[in-house]
Amino acid sequence: MADDAGAPIAGGEAPSSLDRVVFFSDAVFAIAITLLVLPLADQRLPDEDLAAHLLALWPQLASFLLSFVVIGLFWLGHHRAYQIIVRVDTRLLLLNLLVLLFIALLPFPTAVLGEHGNQPPAAVLYATTMSLLGLTSAAHWRHASHGYRLIRPDVDPRDQIRDAADAVRPDDLHPQHRGGAGEPLHGPCDVGADVPDQRGHRLVGRPQAPPVLRRRTVPVSDQRSRRAR
Repeated sequence: MADDAGAPIAGGEAPSSLDRVVFFSDAVFAIAITLLVLPLADQRLPDEDLAAHLLALWPQLASFLLSFVVIGLFWLGHHRAYQIIVRVDTRLLLLNLLVLLFIALLPFPTAVLGEHGNQPPAAVLYATTMSLLGLTSAAHWRHASHGYRLIRPDVDPRDQIRDAADAVRPDDLHPQHRGGAGEPLHGPCDVGADVPDQRGHRLVGRPQAPPVLRRRTVPVSDQRSRRAR
């Protein structure tokens, strides 16, 4: 391993090096998302008035579902990133470890929020953990993509961010799904449609407004001559 934090690790371009990073990261994500359910699994519910005791568990269940979605979304982003990262260096590994640190820590504030959700310190602890997780994840991607340092040269890092946002957006918000049954819209006013302009050029991805019908004006002298007739 190189001493310089920005220098690539020896053999970093080999597929096995990336595989080790991905396998280790996936294992941490899997363990953390599994540990979320332990507060619910450890509950000892009595036979009498079982429905009331189950209903009392809704804060723990809500915090579990929230953190399950959070970890799942961060895993999707991590998975997308390592589909285009082709090299690793020391700094990237350290930033990846920081991301995994807060992923592994997330079950703890989740349990605290589920048991003490009405207390401000519980909400502050959860929000702080989420903020640190988001910051380290952004720094991780920033280091890898800045100047195409560790990613493929044929991809646009901004497209990856937009794709990640589209992945968690409901399907009905996508323009291609608003036409019904997954069919794209067709027409000159569709967003993203290929439409020709007046000169025959194709406008890709730009909406075109419908033509404006203008009223023909008649000179005053013509109007008087018509009335005289």
